[in-house]
Amino acid sequence: MLVTDKFRFPFRQALADKLWKDSKHFYRLAGTTAPWDAAPRAMATCRSWEELKYWSYIVSCYEQHRIYEQMVSDFGSVEALSASGIAAKVKFVGSGSGGSTLNSYRSIVLADPSKPNSWLFEKVYRCQGYDDLERVLAVSRHLGDRLCTGDIFMPRLLDVRKGGELAIVYSAFTPSARVSARQAVARGADVVKELMALPTDSLVSEPVLRKPHSNYLLALAKTRDWIAGRRPEVLTEFDALSRKINDSYPRYLAHGDLHRKNILASGAVLDWDSCGFYPIGYDPGLIIARGLKADSVEELEHSLVKYFGTMNAGTDARLMVSGGLYFALVFGAGKKSALSEPVLESLLAKIVPNSEVEGH
Repeated sequence: MLVTDKFRFPFRQALADKLWKDSKHFYRLAGTTAPWDAAPRAMATCRSWEELKYWSYIVSCYEQHRIYEQMVSDFGSVEALSASGIAAKVKFVGSGSGGSTLNSYRSIVLADPSKPNSWLFEKVYRCQGYDDLERVLAVSRHLGDRLCTGDIFMPRLLDVRKGGELAIVYSAFTPSARVSARQAVARGADVVKELMALPTDSLVSEPVLRKPHSNYLLALAKTRDWIAGRRPEVLTEFDALSRKINDSYPRYLAHGDLHRKNILASGAVLDWDSCGFYPIGYDPGLIIARGLKADSVEELEHSLVKYFGTMNAGTDARLMVSGGLYFALVFGAGKKSALSEPVLESLLAKIVPNSEVEGH
């Protein structure tokens, strides 16, 4: 294993070592023994977004900030904060899998950590072909004062640097552990309750929030493929149910990617890239699919009733539960899920026959 100045998770370090070994010959870097021995320019000339994501992951595992900053600058015509110039502490924290972001995130502590807004979180977005940054900016612009305070909050946006291909967003960094798997659904319910209570009239002028996010469209397509491979005779009924829920169920502002990794014990809720107006049950179904290892559909239904069934006065609990079960199937079959195959098959059998009787 290559030695770094900071110990990383072993599986990430091993993967980075392998990626470096397999690719450095292709990029004519055979004379170097590690990424930090390569001149920044040698690794910075990425010809595609995929290459930039590939190399940024490798250098993040080795904490190579100078090379990373040069890569971002050359590809996106935008300057990140310099790790060597701010004289405090900068480190890579975590990674992601979103298509619109670089997925190599940094925490930055400015010179005097006791001053307000001296702890930053850096995230790099691709500007072209994605609307994730537009969603984040829209919600922050209209609801920032409400969402960025309280026991449950969206980290406040502090600076946005836009270049040609890339934009770099700096938000307030909140050092905190993630909630436990046992706490995730209950804390997720707190987030849903907060969002459903927000006044959202000002967001009507933001059409980006009324479009379905690509993550949902991809999950829905994968779910349809999953159904076609198991019960093709009910695919038409499932499509009718999808149209009914998307066309007639009441819509609320939803986080869009609500699961344990995005909920911190401090109350901070991260990664608002998929936020928007979705049919009732969207966030509940997603967090149930991602975080509840249920043994039966009855357990799923019980959890939806327990945690989400009485969110607001006037909310139809039946729609919350039926919508939640539908989205639990979509995100259970169409994305990484905690639900087993038998539970998903039982869930499909549960919701499709009811497609003609659920409503409001």
